[in-house]
Amino acid sequence: MLEKVNQMIVLLAFYRPLLTEKQRLFMELHYEQDLSLAEIAKQFDISRQAVHDHIRRTEMILQDYEAKLQLVSKYDREQKQLEKVLEGIDYLEEDCRMNDWEKAAGNIEKVKAMLLELKRSIEG
Repeated sequence: MLEKVNQMIVLLAFYRPLLTEKQRLFMELHYEQDLSLAEIAKQFDISRQAVHDHIRRTEMILQDYEAKLQLVSKYDREQKQLEKVLEGIDYLEEDCRMNDWEKAAGNIEKVKAMLLELKRSIEG
């Protein structure tokens, strides 16, 4: 259940502008403010079932956006690539501290290759 909540919060962060005001509001109340369906229903004077149906439809819409646009997947891939680059820089710094210039030169080439891969990923 927590995994689904986290997934919806992430999808909402990426695709919020594509939702209607009502879709945004219900999702924010339920997932970000942790209101129950009954609490939301009472606030809007509608049935709990109506809130449930609206949220479920919006969840499906968000999942469909991700299936088509893959913004979250692309972001995750780029973050992993960036972590590798930062790790490579850490190794490079260690090589420099140890005055191991040969190893540092090799790590410079590795970091350059990782940066080029990240650049290609960002450019599409």
